[in-house]
Amino acid sequence: MTEDFNLSWGFLSTAFLVLATIFAIRMMPRLIAGVPFVSLDDLKAKMDGKEDCLVIDVRGEGEYAGGHPRGAMNLPVGELKTRLNEISDDDLAALKATPVYLICATNSRAASAARTLKGKGFTALSVVDGGVGKWQRKGYPMDS
Repeated sequence: MTEDFNLSWGFLSTAFLVLATIFAIRMMPRLIAGVPFVSLDDLKAKMDGKEDCLVIDVRGEGEYAGGHPRGAMNLPVGELKTRLNEISDDDLAALKATPVYLICATNSRAASAARTLKGKGFTALSVVDGGVGKWQRKGYPMDS
């Protein structure tokens, strides 16, 4: 009986550890970003309603050229700091309160970009949950 209990306890603790690891991996981009995540549907509604917003696809140029949400501009996360340093402080100040929606293939690069932009004083940042692949699977408009 004790042997069965130890075996069951071992299985349960391993299962818990696996589930906790999966949860942590899925939550990591949210913790890194430090900004809200919005659904694809919410972003699409804002874009359809012509709300003032800037959608930035932070994937690489090749990925962006292969298809991106209609109206999104490309600013690869690897170039973000350099490109921000090229913009004058006055021009940058004008953008800091603009609602910015960051999107990538999943959520990881967008979360990293959010952290960088937040450090530069941007205040209205959101990461688009689900990424470009999910945007495309939903049949939302794409440009290439």
